[in-house]
Amino acid sequence: MTSSEFRLRRLTVDSFRGFRDSAEFDLDATTVIFAGPNGTGKTSVFDALQWVLLGTIKRLEGLRVRQNVEHIVNTYRPGDRATAALNILVNGKEVTIRRKGHYEHSTLEIWEAAGTSLFGDQAEKWLGEKLVPQDPKALSTVLMTCGLLQQDVMMSVLEAKAADRYAHISVILGLGELQDFERAIQSAAKEANIRNDFARGKVRESSDAVRAATSQLEVLKRRRSQQASVEVVQGMLRTEVKQAPAGITIDIPDALSAEIARNIAEHLRVLQQRIASLLERADNLRRRKKRLLPAITSYEPRQLNQSAREGSLSVKAAESEEKQAMTDLSRAQDASQHWEQLAAIAVPLLTEKCPVCGQSIDPGAVKEHLQKLDSSATSLLEFQQRADAAAKKVQEARARQQELDKEYAAVVEAVSQWDRFNHDEFALNTGVSELVRNVHESISLTDLDEDEFDHWGPEAGQFLGRLALVLETYSDTVTNSETSGEIERAESELQNAKALLEDARSALQQGVARTTQLRQLSDAVKAARVDVTTSRFAAIEPLVTDIYSRLDPHPTFKTLGFKHGIYYGKGTSNPVVTDLTAKVEGDPRIIFSASQANIAALSYFLAMNLGAGERALPFVLLDDPMQSMDDVNALGFADLCRFLRAERQLMLSTHDRRFGDLLRRKLAPRVSQDRTVVHQFVGWDRRGPSVDTESLRYEADNARLRLLGRPALEFTLPTGTSR
Repeated sequence: MTSSEFRLRRLTVDSFRGFRDSAEFDLDATTVIFAGPNGTGKTSVFDALQWVLLGTIKRLEGLRVRQNVEHIVNTYRPGDRATAALNILVNGKEVTIRRKGHYEHSTLEIWEAAGTSLFGDQAEKWLGEKLVPQDPKALSTVLMTCGLLQQDVMMSVLEAKAADRYAHISVILGLGELQDFERAIQSAAKEANIRNDFARGKVRESSDAVRAATSQLEVLKRRRSQQASVEVVQGMLRTEVKQAPAGITIDIPDALSAEIARNIAEHLRVLQQRIASLLERADNLRRRKKRLLPAITSYEPRQLNQSAREGSLSVKAAESEEKQAMTDLSRAQDASQHWEQLAAIAVPLLTEKCPVCGQSIDPGAVKEHLQKLDSSATSLLEFQQRADAAAKKVQEARARQQELDKEYAAVVEAVSQWDRFNHDEFALNTGVSELVRNVHESISLTDLDEDEFDHWGPEAGQFLGRLALVLETYSDTVTNSETSGEIERAESELQNAKALLEDARSALQQGVARTTQLRQLSDAVKAARVDVTTSRFAAIEPLVTDIYSRLDPHPTFKTLGFKHGIYYGKGTSNPVVTDLTAKVEGDPRIIFSASQANIAALSYFLAMNLGAGERALPFVLLDDPMQSMDDVNALGFADLCRFLRAERQLMLSTHDRRFGDLLRRKLAPRVSQDRTVVHQFVGWDRRGPSVDTESLRYEADNARLRLLGRPALEFTLPTGTSR
């Protein structure tokens, strides 16, 4: 699609990147220049164009430290959704493209002036079909390879993986169908490998089936060779029945089928297991009985319990007596202390008259009386002795009580053990009784004494086991004789398994042969694609060299090109610069400075844009491509821009004031149809950029201006493309 068929007319942004408030930019011109200092919002305009077309800003995706970091919505509008709307002219019809969203999701809506609208996936599909009709899905590749170049990702043009760059070049040169054919072959080879894996699985499965069938046939043949006759086993059964122990009656029917014999054998096995279990329980009871204390009469626990209660009463009585003795002792101690204090105070105060009533007294008699009262304290010893005797009596009563409690607990435990023993013995006798009464209809144990189970049980269990084994042998013999046709069936199954194995091997061989052919075809297509890519690129290589030489970034390496080849099964394209005089070549990413490599990347980008023919986008967007160029490079680039705008709608930005003035002069309209718009970014605050817009119109004097030096670009487009 040419620039006349598709034209960008106006961009409106709101709450997007550096724009907090809504802003509108006039794009309806052959050339749009964004000029102003760094940090004033120019790059946000190019980000908006990329976001509205692709729904992503690829250069920022890898810079986020977390997936939920917002890089679309303006920092001063948290929680809002960013909006970018692009008004375009498509084949004379006014169309509006609007994208709205945030870092996680966005939605595209397209509507025409007539009212027709598209939304979501339908809108994305429409946009791809209008911009890259030959391959709508390649819009992102075409835009980022030769439609939009931002200064901070300029080197990615050269630093991309060789295989990715090769794929980009193939798309730009119109080799998408060949690339699709190569991918189809690779996909077919992959599917063939999957089918081969499935075929290998079928081979393994068939081989396992053959081995299983062979093993089964060998087992059947070996069993037939080792198998005794039915008559011999019947004789063994009759002999075993005759040897039944006394008390056991066996009733085996004459017409004994394999199923009935197996059923009787199963019952015999169950009966044998029950006898073995009862014998084990009887043996355990005998060992437990030896460890039990002699039987205890019911009188002993009652007597010990009564003695324990009486001992408890004795403890309480002794404790009460001790408490009373301690009380008497405490009182005596208090009285003795009182009289001692009274005598100590009164004796020094005695005179011939009473100090209380004034009567005449005999001081000697009163003193003697007080001393007698004080001497009564000697009776404290008796109270202390009584208290000690009471405490000793309590200890003895408690010791006796503990002995009685232990004796009672031991008797209770012994009674409990005897109770459990008697219970288990009763359960054993019950089990033996049930064993004798409830057996199979073909077996009778009614003549056996239940009390003599220890005597007849072991012999009965051994007999039942032997008889069950003979019955099982009889059942197998009869069954095998009835199924003599199994060997024939096993042989037939083996033959079928071998036939399936042969078919699986044949299918695998055919699949492997097809995979080999597809790989050979894939290798041939890869080589042919490299040849075609080299041939197509050779047609535009003079253009790459011409653009590179006009910018002239290096004093000796004057030629820029690419070498195409195959590496590890993938097509590759690697940049090469050449010193033709010294016949030396190298990789610009290694031998160039950063600024020189940027110019090489710019040359490649512009050449791919101009050489893309009908696959090219109708516009080219260049975000400050001249940051690393000197004045000579800038003059050459200005000349290139004049040629670019003749082929594409050109939009570019610059931070350099002098270069901006140069672009204003060089890109002023030269014909009446041209229009140049200059958006001058003069500052930035929290609301967003401050922008002054100027529209340059055609003036007759401009038409006479020419850039002196080499002639305009001339080149031949690759076959199959159009200019």
